[in-house]
Amino acid sequence: MKKTKTIAILLIVAISLTIAGCSGESPKQDTPSRIGTQGIISGSFENYYTFNDAIEQADLIVDLTIIEWIGESTEKENRTIGEQTYFSAKINNTIKGKEYDTIVLTQHGNSEWTYTDDPLYRIGDRLFLFLKEMPYEEHRVANAPYEKEYENAFYSVGTYRTAFSIWEYNEKAYLLSRFDWGIAQSIAGDMSIEKADSNTMESIVKSYTGHDQLIGELIATEKMDNALGYAFSYDDVVKRISDITKKEEFGAVAK
Repeated sequence: MKKTKTIAILLIVAISLTIAGCSGESPKQDTPSRIGTQGIISGSFENYYTFNDAIEQADLIVDLTIIEWIGESTEKENRTIGEQTYFSAKINNTIKGKEYDTIVLTQHGNSEWTYTDDPLYRIGDRLFLFLKEMPYEEHRVANAPYEKEYENAFYSVGTYRTAFSIWEYNEKAYLLSRFDWGIAQSIAGDMSIEKADSNTMESIVKSYTGHDQLIGELIATEKMDNALGYAFSYDDVVKRISDITKKEEFGAVAK
């Protein structure tokens, strides 16, 4: 009886290994460290980005999901723009610009050095981003600087100041901002875009914190400091961007 059970177990293991081998899929690598192991960099920014600024300057506005960490560079390797991390991202919805299935998304900072209030992305993060295409000379593959280039590489307009997390709560999608100034303040003043009320916002943040404690706590901290809305209706934002870009195409937006 024992011999029969042993043979059965070995068969199950063998079948499992065969299936895994036939799939041909290797595990996706996730971000080694979302907070810099060597320290945090305090960044200073010259520009103040409004909603219209971000729309106008973006080559690509998308809803995307991070599917893999693919590398990083150091300031020494990438002298043009400093530490960078590179992710593969799947495009869920294109609001402005050329349509891609996947892109390479860059983020300032790496596993050793990250920026204040900007933890590195990770697999599964769903984001709403205003992106510009990265010039070839500025994005070199980690550990092979100035030799090989990523294709379809993009970075966020205004870095993390224009980045939103996407979260569904009560079957409705929201854009969550961790800041109360700049683009978030601009959107909050747009009467065509629904903002979550205080009670709903509190519930959304609590729900999101269960998914991502680092970003959830950043959003909660900002909410305590200011009464502005931080959760915006996904559908309303997409519609508003569509309306604005259509006007731009016909030259109807005042410059």
